[in-house]
Amino acid sequence: MEEALALTFVTPIDREDLKKLSDELDDVLDLTSAAARGWVLRKMEKESDHVYREAIRTLFHDPAIDAKTLLREKEMLDNLERAVDRCEHAGETMAHLAIKHG
Repeated sequence: MEEALALTFVTPIDREDLKKLSDELDDVLDLTSAAARGWVLRKMEKESDHVYREAIRTLFHDPAIDAKTLLREKEMLDNLERAVDRCEHAGETMAHLAIKHG
């Protein structure tokens, strides 16, 4: 940015002020991007919670499923739910780091 400013025409606004404004606008874009990613992750996590609850409900209300299959399928669904929760936590950590070090 500084090199581009040095090579361009002289403006009525000081170069230092333009640089400061450019840096501040870059910060705004970084924070907005981090917020958007966080929102998307939360939305996905809520949708996965709904899918999980519906799958568990279906699993326990199906009379054709024997106990062994039910336990195996429930364990698989629980593992998937925990994996999605870990993704949410990782996404929150990335958003915090982006804000902290943006």
